[in-house]
Amino acid sequence: MLGPCPSESTDLSLFAALGLGSLPLFARGALSLFVMKCFKTLHRTRLEVFDGDSLALAEARKRINSEFSQNKNETDPDKIADMLKVAEDVNKLLRETVVQGVVKEDNKIELKITKDTILLDTPPFPGTKR
Repeated sequence: MLGPCPSESTDLSLFAALGLGSLPLFARGALSLFVMKCFKTLHRTRLEVFDGDSLALAEARKRINSEFSQNKNETDPDKIADMLKVAEDVNKLLRETVVQGVVKEDNKIELKITKDTILLDTPPFPGTKR
């Protein structure tokens, strides 16, 4: 089964990275399946990261669809591999760094942190208590 996106080695062709060698005739179908899997993965990530925010969900949907539509006629496996690497990086960035904030009473903000969010230990602001 194919993974969500190509590995770190984007200097190789996509098919070499997948162990398929050069671009055989059957691989065109495999490439399409691989692109669709990345497309669906980004949409699933969008649904999880922006849960409850209809504006962000709609804008992210438009952006994902637009990016994939702009490149739907690309046939060079190396360029496709590079674009899939970007898609993988975007997916990782969304999952690990986007945090939703919901305003509660007394102007306090409640953060929606997911299991994938990277939490860094940062020093407190001057004059605040931890």
